[in-house]
Amino acid sequence: MLKAGIIGYGTIGKHIAELIQSHQAGAIELKSVLVRNLERIEESSQHPFSFTNNEESFFNQDLDIVIEAAGH
Repeated sequence: MLKAGIIGYGTIGKHIAELIQSHQAGAIELKSVLVRNLERIEESSQHPFSFTNNEESFFNQDLDIVIEAAGH
């Protein structure tokens, strides 16, 4: 199973996370999402993956794949 991280959690990032969580994206486990502003994440404790705004913390999670879904 691949360990994945997503950069960005807007419309596209949320959709990708939903696909991974519903097992429609293959054998992938979503570990973390890198965002600019943690305060904009609603109810982050309900998700089985973590949110961070710290790039070093995000990239030090031994991820197999990083999905870039950040806006401009």
